[in-house]
Amino acid sequence: MNNKDNLKHINIILKDLIQDLNIDLKEIYIIDELLQIIQFKNIRKINLEKLEQIRNVLVKINYIIKRNQKDKMNELIQYYYNLIELFKEREIQMETDKTYSEKYYNTLRYIVLQEIKKVKDNTFRGKVLETIIRDKEIIKSNFIFEVLLEDYLPKNLEEFKEIKNKLLNGNDDVIKTIDSNLGDNQNNILSETILYLFEKITCVFLDKYLNIENNALDDEQTLNIFKECMKYLKDYMENNERIRNNNKIITKLFCLAYIRVYCFVFILLFDDIKRKFNKAEDIIEAINNNDLKDMIKLYIYKVIYYRNTKNIN
Repeated sequence: MNNKDNLKHINIILKDLIQDLNIDLKEIYIIDELLQIIQFKNIRKINLEKLEQIRNVLVKINYIIKRNQKDKMNELIQYYYNLIELFKEREIQMETDKTYSEKYYNTLRYIVLQEIKKVKDNTFRGKVLETIIRDKEIIKSNFIFEVLLEDYLPKNLEEFKEIKNKLLNGNDDVIKTIDSNLGDNQNNILSETILYLFEKITCVFLDKYLNIENNALDDEQTLNIFKECMKYLKDYMENNERIRNNNKIITKLFCLAYIRVYCFVFILLFDDIKRKFNKAEDIIEAINNNDLKDMIKLYIYKVIYYRNTKNIN
């Protein structure tokens, strides 16, 4: 079959899909998923039979989602497994062609992201997570975890103050799967991805809700969160019974992220002699009164050194 015939056949598949789905603008992402796969596979090399199978699975997934059939969650999970299996490639091909490998993972990450966006059920999302949690190339995606953890990420100031406790007490499949895998020393990519996500959230919090330009650290609440995070890290390192709980590792990463961003902003404000910074002495006192003061000061010195070196260069 030549390229022209392939394009014609693909066009038929997409038209049939629109009819079968009774599709509207809210469901156009299903077409987009197929187009992403087609683009990755390359018109000349695409397996039309497999494309038909992928299309059929997407229709079945959409059917359950549109009708909100919660009793068919196991069926939905199986369809997701089928979708991933249909898309997977032979490892030999991945190892010999790095460009191909990169395109493959970009497309696979896109598919996973679309599926977890469609279904907010944490049982389903937990099962999806289990299929990718050991794949270092997929879990590099900060966007995937931003969706998976959306119930825990703050939307306003009040929610941000509670994020540590929400993480610590979370009891769904998503949070448990993440935390149990964070305990695996071989999964450093997962730790880095989660840490980066929490640092990003903290930056948004300080900038958007409290406004770094107007000295966000002068707010008493930010200092209290800083103290709580330092206390939690100290208890964690001492294996204190107070935190022998589920999700202690992911909570540790949030506290670490908050401390790092808070200290970085503290240096920015402290360096600017034009600013009136009322809480500076309180922050220094809080650091000095904590058992982790040496570790925190070392981090601050590293940031100062980096900033000065960067400025010199």
